Amino acid sequence: VKNVSFVDLKALWDSGKRGIVIDIDNTICKDEQFEIEPFAVEFIKTAKKIGFKICLMSNNSLTRVQPVGKALDCVYHYKARKPHRSAYETCLKKIGVPVEKAVMIGDQLFTDIYGANRVGMYSIMVQRIDPHEIMQIRFKRPLEKVIMTFFRDK
Repeated sequence: VKNVSFVDLKALWDSGKRGIVIDIDNTICKDEQFEIEPFAVEFIKTAKKIGFKICLMSNNSLTRVQPVGKALDCVYHYKARKPHRSAYETCLKKIGVPVEKAVMIGDQLFTDIYGANRVGMYSIMVQRIDPHEIMQIRFKRPLEKVIMTFFRDK
């Protein structure tokens, strides 16, 4: 979907989902910036109001993740090492939700989405907020585009 505001929270709730694990960089904030996108703030507020438990997850450092977690009043997991299974399992423990009742939302196929699928978690990929990204991510984007085109054609 375009961004988190296009995620149908009511449909997720009605399907039995109770927890949301959400990436930070380029999903709810521009890469390496602390300002949370207004649509993301509204999404988190609405999700909490519905009853979702939320955990923010990032491979980034505590100094990057903690301010975002505090601003949104959400638990968080930093230096997560996505796509390792343990990253997702840690988040699910923090919010007390089993994998079959959780959803991962992120902007990267090879970390956010792949990792979620490895543990059996439903996943939703959003478009990145900002095209300016760190070098290691920019190298992965062309391959990601090829794979996404293949799946769209199916």
